[in-house]
Amino acid sequence: MRPITRLNLLAILATSSFLAISLSYVFIFLPLQNYQNQLQEYHDTQLSARKEQITQEVRNRIKALHDKRRELPRQTSRMLRYRAGIIAGFIDLQFRQGLNEDEILTALTSLARLTPWAEENSEYFILDQKTRFRLHSRYPELKGQNLQSCMESNPLTKNLVEQILSCTGVHECRLPCLDCRQPDQSEHLAVVCPIAAADWFVVTYKSADIIEQELQRQTLRELAEKRFGEMNSGYFFVLDREGRPLMRGVLDQPFNHDLSPLPINPGMEKTARQLVDCAASGKGICFYRHPNPNKTDLYYEDKVAYVELFPPWQWTIGTGLYISEFEQSFAAQKQKLKNTTWQNARLGLLLLGLNLLFNLLVFLLTTRHIKQLENNSRHHLRELEQYKTILDLSCLVSKSDLEGNITYANQALLKVSGYSWEEINGRPHNIFRHPSVPKAVFKNLWETIEQGKVWRGTGKNRSKHGSAYITDIVIAPLRDERGRIVEYLAARHDITELLESREKLKLAFATDNLTSLGSRYKLLQNIADHPGNKELMLFDINGFHDLNHDLGNAAADQILKWVAEQLVNIFHEKHYQHYRLQADTFAVLSDPPATDKNLERSYHFLDFFTKHPCQTASSKTIYISFCCGLALADKNLLCCADIALKKAKKANTALVRYSIELDNEHLSRSYWLNEVLQALRDQRLVPYYQPIVDLRSGAVLKYEALMRLLDEKGRAVPPHEFLPIMKQTHHYAYMTMTIIDQACACFQQRRDAVSINLSVDDLLRPETVALLLTTARQKDIIKRLTIEIVETENIQNYENAMQALDLLRQEGITIAIDDFGSGYANFTYLTEMRADYIKLDGSLVRQVNNSPQIRELLASIINFAHQSQMLVIAEFVSSREILKTMLELGADYGQGYLFSPALPENQLADQQRYDLDLSERRGASIEVAKNGRPR
Repeated sequence: MRPITRLNLLAILATSSFLAISLSYVFIFLPLQNYQNQLQEYHDTQLSARKEQITQEVRNRIKALHDKRRELPRQTSRMLRYRAGIIAGFIDLQFRQGLNEDEILTALTSLARLTPWAEENSEYFILDQKTRFRLHSRYPELKGQNLQSCMESNPLTKNLVEQILSCTGVHECRLPCLDCRQPDQSEHLAVVCPIAAADWFVVTYKSADIIEQELQRQTLRELAEKRFGEMNSGYFFVLDREGRPLMRGVLDQPFNHDLSPLPINPGMEKTARQLVDCAASGKGICFYRHPNPNKTDLYYEDKVAYVELFPPWQWTIGTGLYISEFEQSFAAQKQKLKNTTWQNARLGLLLLGLNLLFNLLVFLLTTRHIKQLENNSRHHLRELEQYKTILDLSCLVSKSDLEGNITYANQALLKVSGYSWEEINGRPHNIFRHPSVPKAVFKNLWETIEQGKVWRGTGKNRSKHGSAYITDIVIAPLRDERGRIVEYLAARHDITELLESREKLKLAFATDNLTSLGSRYKLLQNIADHPGNKELMLFDINGFHDLNHDLGNAAADQILKWVAEQLVNIFHEKHYQHYRLQADTFAVLSDPPATDKNLERSYHFLDFFTKHPCQTASSKTIYISFCCGLALADKNLLCCADIALKKAKKANTALVRYSIELDNEHLSRSYWLNEVLQALRDQRLVPYYQPIVDLRSGAVLKYEALMRLLDEKGRAVPPHEFLPIMKQTHHYAYMTMTIIDQACACFQQRRDAVSINLSVDDLLRPETVALLLTTARQKDIIKRLTIEIVETENIQNYENAMQALDLLRQEGITIAIDDFGSGYANFTYLTEMRADYIKLDGSLVRQVNNSPQIRELLASIINFAHQSQMLVIAEFVSSREILKTMLELGADYGQGYLFSPALPENQLADQQRYDLDLSERRGASIEVAKNGRPR
């Protein structure tokens, strides 16, 4: 036998002996010794509890009675006000209908007899401006008499008359007795209400004595019905100041309706007087003998009662219990205690016998458990070795002492860093430090881990050969059994390849996939990176939409590639940069500007295509022509060039140079400015709503509110006609606010969600954000509201914009990034905005079936969005072919003419669901699921 096993046996034997002695003492000796003491103590405790019960019952009744008596005048006043209002309203209505005085008073008398309060001891009378009685419900003979003459002897009369005549609203007052033949010295509680149509006054009143008597009857009735205690045997009694019983809850008729005393049991006069004196002295508890009503014979038994005086009425209110009934109920408790005592003694003997068997079993189980612990310990050690192996295979792991010297490094770290174990053993961890990392980072790291906290971060490291690698690192302190830090463990993930992929993706946004020219995003970035005067030339192919329709996408793409080649050949100098902004619009940026030379080159470019047609793959000869917009500016360069291009298109001119003095621009700006301002005044700037559809179920997720300007004939003007001009004015903020207000009002009556477009400038306007939140709360749609952020390349005040987004998100508003992938949506801000949705730009979605590069780009964006917990909405879904492709790529929602164009509010349907091709959708979902994208 092992020493530890022998020690276990001795411990169990000692425990067994102690437990046997303890059981004998607790379950046998103590219960028998303490039985009588416990019995008497329990008896006294139960009697005290019953006394406390009857005491609390009486006190609760007294307190409730005080509360009712305080509330009584207010209840009576409300009743009198209500009745005065009904009478005044009735008379006013009759006067307005043209009835004379006698007809009105006759109708009022008939109405009063039919009302529920005709039998409630309240009266009313009507006075004119000279305080003459026009009607009295109780004393009709007072009609025509003056109020003062009826009550000349009462000093309250003059004050009452003044109160009535000066009354302009409902007013309370005290009213003396009106019956001169039978003067009543008690006052009445009255309410005066003027009747404007007749210059009369309605006075409703009720006697204070009657009010008090009604409360007394109600109190006696409630006390008579109240029961408490075991089997509801407890009841109340009430004595007057002379000791005469006013109420006994045990009787069939517990009190008299006229509040007169009840008959008293023979010989109980002295006892009743004793109870009244006890209540008056404040003693409360008293013992006496009284016949038990629960027994048939007139047998006097000992009784304990609690009585208390109610001073306003000089009532003694009390209740009690019969000692014999208490003893009878306690006998059962006594027998139960006796049974429990003997049961504990028998249980002690039984437990004493089982003690040895139990301890023997404990010994066997303990020995077995020790062996299991040893096996578990070996198993946990094997698991820890496996965890270490997995950690070493998946991470770059190292450990260090408290000074930061390396004590362990796995093979993955040695391989990435290029060091051998001998070269870094005992060396400080800063051997991996890259010179570009600030010292403040390491200061923060050491301050964190020395406090026992976990440090997380991303750091740039340097290998033995000088190359850089970037890791995502977690450093945690390791503690001993006392909780003291003994060393530090660092686990790293090499994310160098991930960051390089992100840079490649960012580069893809800056490059047009079809022509390899720069994108709109790249153009805006180049303009912003080099402030100052630059010259921009925009070239747009005339009638390209028709070419694309007639020749097909493949031939149209061939034309675009050929145009891009000629653009690069003609503008070949180093200071030119080339871009494709959208389908058929090309751009050339000249930095530094060379106006005359650029003008010459632009004409040369335009002239080239008049002489050199394009040969398609099908040997078709296609002549194309261009419009050109040229602008020289240091601000809003793209906008200026775009204005010049639009003027060239409208004028059907090959080239237009931007000039602020151009009459066409001034006229266009003035026209749209006046048109929009007039539309704002006429409420013709309205939202149209286009559904966003769940591509899995066909159900409408929500509607996007799109700004439309209705001309004077009610036709909708697309926003691109006026928005570029209005965004340059301070009126744009009011246009946004108008759309916010109308969209919130529309969806207050609907159960759908709604999206509203906000530009970055809108986010930076506190008044716009405040209006959005206030309106959404008032219309109760804040949880159904989505904000679509447009023009993210214009974020000038990034911190304030992020604060505004955080405020909207905290209120429950979801965030979407609009037109993502168009070439100018800023990819840098995507993850930092923590948006809920990404809306794929329509120019990419329309070409998804025509370009493998675009398809791959959209697949990358959708995959990245889903990994970032964002949902994807595809815009411009105009055909089932595009729908099928977007389902295959994993898009969650769709929006476009395939489902519905943008519609006014009155054409929106309720609970709309679109019939999609379920077989295709189900197949696409299965395919996507196999590729690993969680649904």
